[in-house]
Amino acid sequence: MFELKDKTLNAIISASPVGMMLVDDQGTIVFANHKLLEIFKYTSEQLYTLNIEDLVPTRYRQQHIHIRQGFNHYPVARPIDKKDRLLGLTSCKQEVPLEIGLSPIELDKAPYILCTIIDRSDADRVAQLKLTNQQLQKVATHDCLTGLTNRRLFNELMDKLLSLAARNHTQLTLMFVDLDDFKQVNDQFGHDTGDSLLIEVAKVMQSAIRKSDVLSRIGGDEFVICLNETHSPLQLKRLTTKLLNDIAAIDDIKGYPIHISASIGVVSVTVNEQTRLANIMRQADKLMYQAKSEGKGRAVCAAC
Repeated sequence: MFELKDKTLNAIISASPVGMMLVDDQGTIVFANHKLLEIFKYTSEQLYTLNIEDLVPTRYRQQHIHIRQGFNHYPVARPIDKKDRLLGLTSCKQEVPLEIGLSPIELDKAPYILCTIIDRSDADRVAQLKLTNQQLQKVATHDCLTGLTNRRLFNELMDKLLSLAARNHTQLTLMFVDLDDFKQVNDQFGHDTGDSLLIEVAKVMQSAIRKSDVLSRIGGDEFVICLNETHSPLQLKRLTTKLLNDIAAIDDIKGYPIHISASIGVVSVTVNEQTRLANIMRQADKLMYQAKSEGKGRAVCAAC
């Protein structure tokens, strides 16, 4: 069994939380620390009967031999880098993603390679779990078609905005937007075209408002906008006019001629502690239906 005579080097390698092993110029494993044995699930007795290529999946072994021979010919240190990954093969034939570092080293006047290895399995699983949780969170709070906030997140955001407005005695404006005769688009051109129209409507509405405003899709062709800073009557008029014009300007979806408009109910509220979202929504919904009854493609505004 190979022994490291340098006690300091032996102590460093043995205690390292990173897998380490020494390999001679023929690829024979002559020394490994506890972490490396843990990664590859071998005992030291088993590991020291192996060549480095035995720790690589069969399909990569010939390639690995060429890489090792190239390193022996031109031994330049390569620190661990997340970009340099390869698969390792454990004693139970499980493939694990690894990050590898290589350092040429001379012991007893003989050349060796010090391999440093990090098992990325746990980190990758944690990253994937985090990504999955983020995706699930987005599904729970955002409309899967348009990517806008859904009713659930809209209600949560509005609770916070109302509380803030009540403390500061400021005004909020709620706009209830409903597309006119949207069902005809679905009936005439199909639901895929209808979905594409909703996506386009969401885009033009998003571009018309500020980042500080809240835009949500709360139903089939129903959208709500909360303007969380005070607008003058003139600013509000300009915004509603822009929304109506931009939506009406959508005339082609997937090659089909589209004729669409929107009806908007607008409520501006000076918020106090008694203000309730349900009441504002009800009022805005009522005004939206008033806009429809007055001919569609228009906005009806009120202050309360």
